[in-house]
Amino acid sequence: MELQAEMLAEAIRTLPEKQWPTMRRDVRLPGLSQAILNKGEKISAIALEYLRKNRVAVVDAAFGRSLLETLHRLDPVHFPLPHQVLSPGDFSQEVRFIEFANRHSRYQRQLISTMEVEGPDGQVLLHYNERLDHGRWATLKRQWPGNAPIAFRYSEFKILLFLNLRLHGVEAQKRFLHNVRIVETLSRRMHEFREFINLSKLSFERDVLIVDEPEKLLGVYQESDVRLTLVGDGIEPDFREALVRIKKFDPYARFMLAKTIDPADEAVFLLAVEGNYSRDNWK
Repeated sequence: MELQAEMLAEAIRTLPEKQWPTMRRDVRLPGLSQAILNKGEKISAIALEYLRKNRVAVVDAAFGRSLLETLHRLDPVHFPLPHQVLSPGDFSQEVRFIEFANRHSRYQRQLISTMEVEGPDGQVLLHYNERLDHGRWATLKRQWPGNAPIAFRYSEFKILLFLNLRLHGVEAQKRFLHNVRIVETLSRRMHEFREFINLSKLSFERDVLIVDEPEKLLGVYQESDVRLTLVGDGIEPDFREALVRIKKFDPYARFMLAKTIDPADEAVFLLAVEGNYSRDNWK
């Protein structure tokens, strides 16, 4: 994978030597016939600093799981982790499910690679961040290396909080405080439980959206890679109409009504969020 030399150097400084990536192809400086880094050679931070001083900005490095996890810690937006790792047979079934959902919804879902795979000749068969639809997978699986698993993510991954924060009406203060508690609980605790496989990968600041105006809900849903809409307490008629508009646009939209959160057992609430987040309504 072609990576910025500066970013790769920062990642390598945190990795043990046995996990350093290797060069995918030779690197030569202008005017020199001999490579300064050879294909298959381990890449050290010292070598990358030398390349930087000689104005080599991009390096083609072999891309593996340990390097991805390190790059994700440095830049989670551009290096997301996989949501699932499946066998080729199970992945073929997942492709069929997504194709079915896309035929019956205007909300188009995608499966996206979170790995790179080389063929026997060293050429890259599958690139990181490559979209995998039925046609691409049909071609790729004929060249796939045996039963090697495939790591991928879904294009939909964000949580949308749809909250009534109006300070009028019956029990307005109670409703407002409850809906604020939803925000506070997610922001404070969604990373505390490692068993929450999906929630633990999300950043509240980056991946959780808040909408409190019904007329804006559908637009945000259409544009923001939303996976789950979490609906707060005190839904008024215009809020219900906004939810109906989403359902018409996407029959497989995931909703969860969050009416109560027991302060003594917030894990129950988070477990329900994780379960609804992971559910696929087309299966």
